[in-house]
Amino acid sequence: MKRPARLVSCFFSLLVFFAAPLQAQKAKEDSAQTAEPFTIAVLADTQYYCDCRLKLSAKWGNGDLRRYFFEQTEWVRDNQKRHNIKFLVHEGDIVQADDPEEWAIAKEAMSVLDGTVPYCLCLGNHDMGFEKADNKYGGNIGVNRSTHFNTYFPRAKFAKRREFGGTFDPDRHDNSWYHFEAAGMKFLIVALEYHPRDEVLDWANGIVAEHPDHRAIVLTHAYLKGNKTRTTNKLKLKGNNGEQMWQKFVRKHKNIFMVLCGHFSGEAVLTSAGDHGNPVHQILSDYQEMNNGGESWLRYMVFQPNANKISIHTYNPALEKFKNGPSSRFDLDYPMANAPESPAAANVFEKEAIKALADRVRGHVNSQPLRFPNQHWVRGAYYAGLMAMYESTSDRAYLNDCLKWGKQVSWQIKEQGGGPYESGAYPLVCGQIWYGCYRAENDEMMMRPTLAFLEDSKVENPLSAPGKWYLENTGHRFVDGLFTAPPTLAMLYQMTGDEKYVNWMDACFWDVQKEIFDHDAGLFYRDARSKPRKTKNGKKVLWSRGNGWAFGGLTRILKYLPERHASYARYKALYIQMAESLAKRQQADGFWRSNLDDPDQHTMKESSGTGFFCYGIAWGINNGILDKERFLPVAKKAWTALTSVVDEDGKVGWSQPAGGGPGKVTEADTSKFGTGIFLLAASEIFLLK
Repeated sequence: MKRPARLVSCFFSLLVFFAAPLQAQKAKEDSAQTAEPFTIAVLADTQYYCDCRLKLSAKWGNGDLRRYFFEQTEWVRDNQKRHNIKFLVHEGDIVQADDPEEWAIAKEAMSVLDGTVPYCLCLGNHDMGFEKADNKYGGNIGVNRSTHFNTYFPRAKFAKRREFGGTFDPDRHDNSWYHFEAAGMKFLIVALEYHPRDEVLDWANGIVAEHPDHRAIVLTHAYLKGNKTRTTNKLKLKGNNGEQMWQKFVRKHKNIFMVLCGHFSGEAVLTSAGDHGNPVHQILSDYQEMNNGGESWLRYMVFQPNANKISIHTYNPALEKFKNGPSSRFDLDYPMANAPESPAAANVFEKEAIKALADRVRGHVNSQPLRFPNQHWVRGAYYAGLMAMYESTSDRAYLNDCLKWGKQVSWQIKEQGGGPYESGAYPLVCGQIWYGCYRAENDEMMMRPTLAFLEDSKVENPLSAPGKWYLENTGHRFVDGLFTAPPTLAMLYQMTGDEKYVNWMDACFWDVQKEIFDHDAGLFYRDARSKPRKTKNGKKVLWSRGNGWAFGGLTRILKYLPERHASYARYKALYIQMAESLAKRQQADGFWRSNLDDPDQHTMKESSGTGFFCYGIAWGINNGILDKERFLPVAKKAWTALTSVVDEDGKVGWSQPAGGGPGKVTEADTSKFGTGIFLLAASEIFLLK
């Protein structure tokens, strides 16, 4: 009678034995499905596709352009499964002049998505308040908040959808919020009117605060300009501009991670830190001034949970082609709860990780021969990075490398070389390393050769050749020398208190600045030969690393020149001006391109200019000169980018070879000066709090 019991027991044991792996496999499959990439599609400023009242689209001479609106929505519908499109947003200026015929076109085009892809829309200035006027357009738009939008996109229709959250006005659809789930995460989209009123922002604050478990996207029409700054204009229509929206709403919430907007033709990304330290990616896209009013260009954003990133793509379904420039195709860092966090991504800002990476870089250099002459500027730039790492970490291994070099050359400053691109400014970079060693060891003997060099009438120096010693042998004032010579003179003033060193520094720096600084751009040319040049896109030639030499030089001048000195304020003002100009030109991937004014000239990443800007901006944050909220995201994006150019051996790649202007770069390009610049950046990121 007991045998059946044993059989039952055996049966259940086998069932458990086989079920456990099956359950584990199912959990694995569920997890994989949860982490599956998904997409949000973005439409911007479709006004010319619905242009019936003012007929401004006639300037292209291609008739009715509504076909492009349908190209967009039909592509999204037809690619929903392929791209796992979870939602679509429209950034406003849906129509041209709030005309019923225009709204009928928009309704028909957007209805293509019904039952396939959920969507929401925000109102732009062209979507409201039209009045006839005797002007070249035949009317004014955005004069008030009256609109036909609610007739063609009524609240009642959308309230039936499961993604619908609610509206500000119970009878209108102008301001709304939606929600959806993807990859195991909850998302919330708040769609706000053009220049939202205070009461609308109060409502939006409440919605986001009531849903702390939702990741929030703000959708509004006019917020960010093409120069990567939020709008600050005073408004005729009562409401809030972009900066006011940031201050009153966006920055306050830990769960807001993105703002999407249009209105200004072009593309831009600004990443700012919210009050809780959360990065907020603010993204502009608007193609209305391209051929045929945009010709169907759209955006789609692929969320990749397993990579903790959002990949931004810009595509034209009518032409079946992509835009691949750095402002059109880029990735954004974004941590997603279900993602297995990459150890590298998790700790790139931890001191141990920064130090370990710098150690690996130093170790790689020490395993390679240094082929440049001992007192060459290339070595000077590399050892400047070593000395900075010693000063930040107190690791004597970095100092010992510098001491070894100084002893090898008996702490001498070598006279300039004879080539056309040499200069009396170059050798003085060695004095910066000797000064660091002197401060560490308190041995004045290390500085005597530098002091003697500057008094020697037989070599070119500020005494023997005033107004000439810092020029290139070609006779040009050039930007590179602003890093190698002036900081050395600031250090000598700190050491001796002798005003002549500041006088020499001021004479050199401001003479060069006067000739090659572009006041409109807030940046330097490499030398006067670059000033008349233009790229094929009609842009200026503003070399990234050239500006890095200047910005790095300013950083080091301010580090050593006492704040009380009469010359300090002028250097500080220029440093802040450059920092603002540079922040606006950082690309979405964290790098700066080789030409700061025309990132499309050479679209590949470049590490040496990026390293200099990361170094200088991080130093400004650490020393209270730059606003942390404004600049910390810039520095962090730059450092995250820089960590990606170091290979397993410690080689720093993507460093443009020595030259005199923007140029092509490859991953294999490396240099000792580029490596030193990387270490400069590491030294200040190490100190960030």
